[in-house]
Order: sequence, then structure tokens, then C-alpha cells
Amino acid sequence: MGCGPSEAARLLPIALNRLRQRAPSLRVTVLYGLNEALVPMVKHGEVDFAISSIPARSQDQDIRHVRLHEDRAAVIARCGHPLLERRGPITAQHLVGQQWILARQTLSLA
Repeated sequence: MGCGPSEAARLLPIALNRLRQRAPSLRVTVLYGLNEALVPMVKHGEVDFAISSIPARSQDQDIRHVRLHEDRAAVIARCGHPLLERRGPITAQHLVGQQWILARQTLSLA
């Protein structure tokens, strides 16, 4: 199976734990990647399925997407951060130029 970064942190551990309870002798190999890599893997049979976000522009008739849940993103800022001193809603434009902590480029799922 394939798995995207957000799902690897949240859904994958739950899914693998439930699978282990139901089929303890089953072996699962998980390939980690983004949709650009995962969708072709599914399409060409390199993996049976992928747990990933649904691409916004997917029109491929050979791929079926099933929504499992809705993921929400949030910006987390320290108390006193200049963004929090603004009046009114924070928009994407306010986030440009800010310093970010992002996920690692690769993740080992041993």
C-alpha cells in the first residue's frame, strides 16, 4: 500500500493496528510518498491502494477515490506572535514570508 505524509502520521497507525488485530500474520509493506508518486503506483499496480489526500484535479478514469475523512489544517503560533495582534481574520496572504516548521522530506515506516 501507499501512504501520504499526513495520513502516515494519523490514519496509518490506526489502520495497521486494526489490521494486525484482525489478521496478525498478514504482512504489509507501506510505500511513502506524495500523490504525484502514489497515484501512478496505484494505477500501474505497484501498490494495491493508497491512503492519501484526494487530488484537486484528478480526472483519471482508472482511479477511484473514496473519502475516509476530512482533514483540517491549522496554523499554530506562539502567544504574542505579530500575526495574532492583527484585527480581523488571518488570510493566506498574511502567512507569506513567515518562518515555518515543516515535515521532513522522507519518513521511515519500519
